[in-house]
Amino acid sequence: MKIVTDDIAIFEILAHAEMEEFDPAKSGVLHFFCNETWYLFLFCANGKFKGCRLYSLKKSSFEIELREKLLVELISLSDDPEYFFLKNEALKVVEALIGERKNNELFFDAH
Repeated sequence: MKIVTDDIAIFEILAHAEMEEFDPAKSGVLHFFCNETWYLFLFCANGKFKGCRLYSLKKSSFEIELREKLLVELISLSDDPEYFFLKNEALKVVEALIGERKNNELFFDAH
């Protein structure tokens, strides 16, 4: 897993993936695949956490890094009121992906 916090590098990745549609006036979370890599983008529009964070996970190690690295990283993010919404939205995305993976494994194990 890689974490990018350089805004210029992040915007270059977003442009390459054709994902520049976010509104820079609003905080938000985006997730997408591009070139065998899954990205989770967090954007805080104001406050002391203003700026971008981009997490990238390669397809080859996606499931392990999702559970063992990204989930742990997101849980450790600040609970500051300005950042709480972003943290929770990112956790919802990751938890949904983990739930999908676990459900698939359980389904196949049961048969």
